[in-house]
Amino acid sequence: MRAFVFDETLDLPAAIVAEIPAGISSKRELLSALARALQFPSYFGHNWDALDECLTDLSWLPAGDVLVIHRDLPLAMDSEACSIYLSILWDAAQRWEQQGSNLIFASWNDQETNAQSQLAHRHLRFSFPTDLRTIVESRLPSE
Repeated sequence: MRAFVFDETLDLPAAIVAEIPAGISSKRELLSALARALQFPSYFGHNWDALDECLTDLSWLPAGDVLVIHRDLPLAMDSEACSIYLSILWDAAQRWEQQGSNLIFASWNDQETNAQSQLAHRHLRFSFPTDLRTIVESRLPSE
């Protein structure tokens, strides 16, 4: 499954869908939007390193795949910041794919007194409008 998706239909299955609104032009605005949309913990530091750490964790979210929908390309007018942002997304998605993102969720069964553990694999994907494919891919690290 590809981590970066270029599609306006947004008909992608995901348990958690976070939308990043169009028109974000500052790092502060972007990090705040992501923190709200993905329910980052209160300790989120609102910097690039903190974003990287939170995107590779997401343990506070319920089980299931995570999809971050971008309505346009945030920070498009700031080439350096935009490239850093996309690189963080790319690195997080690669880590999820290579190292896995198996989380153990405990659930209580009324019939038993012990917690039952369930292994849940989740995927992290990022969606952008189709017309941004060339721009986004040109700013991603080479494989």
